[in-house]
Amino acid sequence: MSAVEFLGRRYASPLWAASGTFGWGVEALDGGFFPRKGLGALVTKGVSPLPMHGAPQPRVAEVGAGIGLLNAIGLQNPGLDLFLAKYAARYEKGDLGVPVWVNAFADSLEGYVEVVSKIASYASAGSVAARGQWLAGFELNVSCPNVKKGGLEFGSDPKGLETLVAACAKAAGRQPVMVKLSPLFPQVADLARACEAGGAKALSVANTLLGGFPEPEKIKPDGTTAWSIGRRFGGMSGPALRPIALRMIDQIAKASPLPLCGIGGIQCAHDVREYLAAGATVVQVGTANFANPWICDEIARDL
Repeated sequence: MSAVEFLGRRYASPLWAASGTFGWGVEALDGGFFPRKGLGALVTKGVSPLPMHGAPQPRVAEVGAGIGLLNAIGLQNPGLDLFLAKYAARYEKGDLGVPVWVNAFADSLEGYVEVVSKIASYASAGSVAARGQWLAGFELNVSCPNVKKGGLEFGSDPKGLETLVAACAKAAGRQPVMVKLSPLFPQVADLARACEAGGAKALSVANTLLGGFPEPEKIKPDGTTAWSIGRRFGGMSGPALRPIALRMIDQIAKASPLPLCGIGGIQCAHDVREYLAAGATVVQVGTANFANPWICDEIARDL
């Protein structure tokens, strides 16, 4: 499989690990199951200004016979300072061997700017040999349905989204900003154009769909029916999401010239080709990593 160019940077593969599905990468690397051969880049778990403990258990539930995965992790993360000390330091050493996109989120514009500016400054102040090389850019999460308050309010309003993107693009300096859009809103073309006007260099499409289901056979102590996950509703990913994301990519490609990163339900080389045919340049593999950590190696070989 040949390399691909995206935003002026050359990637060994168009296959990236989607945010949240390989943690911070170093855990998989240290555990011996990081798919280095087929992976073009890693998108980190979301980084917020302060630590977040995440959602109550249970956090994941399978939908049907493998057609989807419902999750409500709640964006658990150690916060900005510990991310820099524990994970960015490993990236700077070149441990992963692939470029890193940092997924950033907050519950305010100022919080987004803080995350982006401090990470960009950290990367640019690194050693001469590695200065800024590990950081490929920022993926702004304005579309997660798994928290009570967060970027989703930005991702639903074109004007607010443009303002947020503009502030983050300025804070990022020379690093590109890519915005992760939600499938929950019909005005995808308007949102894409707002990102473009704000200075985004690319879009990632799409985040998960909000859903949930009760489990009638499980009754809680108070006599009510238990639901599959602790927050009742969560984000659905997996194969069922793919046709929706492909539809969005087709619509956005006709409305905006921004390069696209496709996300949703990729399980094999044919799925990747669908995204490329729809208008994406690169893709992120997510849910499939949970069933097979080496899926990117296998897909790369088949491509």
